[in-house]
Amino acid sequence: MKIDIIQLLETFGLQGILLFIAFFLLKYLLENILKRDLEQSKKSLQETLEETKKDLERELTLEARKDIYKSELAIRQLNATEEIWSLFTVTSLSNIGNNIVNYRSEDNFYFIQENAIKFVEDFNKTFSTKAGLYISKDTREALYNFRDYVKEQMIDKYNKTGDRKLNKQQIKEYKALRTNARLELRNQVGSLDLTIAHEEFNNKV
Repeated sequence: MKIDIIQLLETFGLQGILLFIAFFLLKYLLENILKRDLEQSKKSLQETLEETKKDLERELTLEARKDIYKSELAIRQLNATEEIWSLFTVTSLSNIGNNIVNYRSEDNFYFIQENAIKFVEDFNKTFSTKAGLYISKDTREALYNFRDYVKEQMIDKYNKTGDRKLNKQQIKEYKALRTNARLELRNQVGSLDLTIAHEEFNNKV
């Protein structure tokens, strides 16, 4: 199709043709600008979405790591508590020779020096291992109070006097400190609500 320039000039005039050309140029420019902006916006949106996705993945990974770490700590704390709990096997009042405190009758209590020393040594050795890392401050203090009582009121006393007898007041103190230490260990692992814990609180164990 041939365009007759002269005919166009006669029909629209030079000014009209220039306006017509300017309109199409402007339209072309606007379309390209809009297309470019749209592509940039799309690219920017994709980048933002990718960054958001990565951030969410990092957050989820961090939370997952925290949960795993908490679970591992809980297991280690449980293992440590069970290990320390086993030390109390020899602390009950009985007439069995390997316990710390023995009795011949309700009014005749005495302690065995060798067993008391072994208990303190085993206690200190256990707390010097990784088990000591996972015991809370309150539980640690209760355990130390009981250990110190055995050391000071039994071992040290015997070294000074040679006396192994325990009076009723000493037995009462010993049982109270032992009960408190064991209840703190139960509290450490959340087993205070068990029936046996209430029985121990009433000194029935």
